[in-house]
Amino acid sequence: MSSMIIGLTGKFACGKSEVANYLVKQKGFEYRSFSGLMEDDLKSQGKPATRENLIVIGNEMRENHGSDYWAERLLAGMTDNKNYVVESFRNPAEVKVLRARPDFKLVFVDAPQKVRYDWMLNRGRVADNMQPFTRFQELEALESKGPTQSSQQIDAVIATADAQLNNVGTLEDLFRDVDTLLAKLAVEA
Repeated sequence: MSSMIIGLTGKFACGKSEVANYLVKQKGFEYRSFSGLMEDDLKSQGKPATRENLIVIGNEMRENHGSDYWAERLLAGMTDNKNYVVESFRNPAEVKVLRARPDFKLVFVDAPQKVRYDWMLNRGRVADNMQPFTRFQELEALESKGPTQSSQQIDAVIATADAQLNNVGTLEDLFRDVDTLLAKLAVEA
């Protein structure tokens, strides 16, 4: 398989991290994350990496430095001839930057909303402190279609996906679907 960059997008707790971990641990991909860059910036500012703070810093930096800011920063740390998995595309400009690479494919990971909420509660991340369910729904709506071009626009990103993984079964089912997708992408490359 020639080198590839697999970008992952999807709503809260849909299984993006499970797909990324599988690609890293089982397929030798290197991991990159937009959230990781944002968390590093929040840490340097002495702020916790809550979902609200991640949304604020993500939107602020896109507003101040361009909607492609996070993607340009991420891409600067990548080299040719390696396989990468990049987690959590949230703005179409981020996709556009990576689409300039011929080895890039965007994958939408999907799962039902209530299932994702239950998964989120069980994983116990600091950024996941979204109770009750209505708060989860509010933040998801904000991420899905933000008020400005530099806001999070996950729905618009999802619309540009090259492929979709439906995370509705077991992890083994999801990983089998990832293998099938990788084989298909390798043929198309």
